[in-house]
Formats: sequence, C-alpha cells, structure tokens
Amino acid sequence: MSSDNNIFHAMEFDISRLFATKDLQVKKYLDATHEWDYVLERAKYVPVGYTRSMMIYQEIYLKEFVEEYINLSVVLFHNGTSVGVWPLAIKRIENNWVMGSNEGSVVEPIFVIELPLAVKKKIQTKCHEVLTDFCLLYNLQHWQGIYNVFGEGINEWHRRNMEKGATIRTFHDLYVDLSL
Repeated sequence: MSSDNNIFHAMEFDISRLFATKDLQVKKYLDATHEWDYVLERAKYVPVGYTRSMMIYQEIYLKEFVEEYINLSVVLFHNGTSVGVWPLAIKRIENNWVMGSNEGSVVEPIFVIELPLAVKKKIQTKCHEVLTDFCLLYNLQHWQGIYNVFGEGINEWHRRNMEKGATIRTFHDLYVDLSL
C-alpha cells in the first residue's frame, strides 16, 4: 500500500472516529448517496455546492490543482434518521494539508427543515469540535470557513465561528441557469 493510500485511510478512519467520540452518527458521503439526497430534498435552501453533481465536478477539478484531495464529506444522523449533510475535504497544497470542502473553504452543514433548533445547535457544536480535533491531530494551524448568508443573516454556525475569533470578509457569487 502506498503512503498516499495510508494517509487516505488514516484520515478517513480518524474523521469517523472523531465523530464517534462526539456521539455523532455519520456515514461517508459515498456510502450514503440516497441519504444525502433525502436531506437535500428536505432542506430549506440548497446551495449549488452541496449538490452531488457539483461535488463530483469540484473534486475532479480540484484534483488537477492540488497534490492530494481526500473527500471526507458525511451525512449526519439523529436518532437513526439522516438530518444533515456536510461537504468536507482535506487537500495537500504545496506539501501542506488544508481543511476545507469541495468549494474550497469549510462550509457549514445544512439540515432538513423540520430538525428542531436545539438538535441542530447540538450537532453544529459537535461538528466544530470534530474540526478542531482533526486539525490538532494533523497539526493544522487553522481552518478557513466560508459562510453563505442565504438571505437570513447570521446563524448559529457563523456566530460560533465569530466567538472563536474568526475574521470576516464578504464577496458575492452569481450562478446563471443556462437551461432556459
């Protein structure tokens, strides 16, 4: 087994173990595509970067520009039901590991609309803890996140990042539906 395969399996194992230590049930994205779609169908809003087609495209695209790309995306469960999805990846750029997502920076998990706010906050807290622990395990100095406002202002994910000392910078993306 090559060293690249070893690091891939180690990181994949470690992220699963870290979720388990937080008492958070997850399945790897590639092992739970139906559950991923279930969540997206029930989410209030789905950014294009969370769709499976965009995730596949971005992974192929990014692999051309980074030394290594490992998809760590997961479906989040509560009481045995899929309730959230979280695009997550780690990339090696110029021999440094960088935590992110298929869109570059770490994005927040999205959830089914009917998930109670208290459960959502609890899962988000555990996701932050997993990120922190994963970065410590692999000696990553920090992770960079991106927050999509979705017309609702700041939310719990954004607030928690700001409380931990995050800095803010704004920008806009425009997607055009060319199928018309």
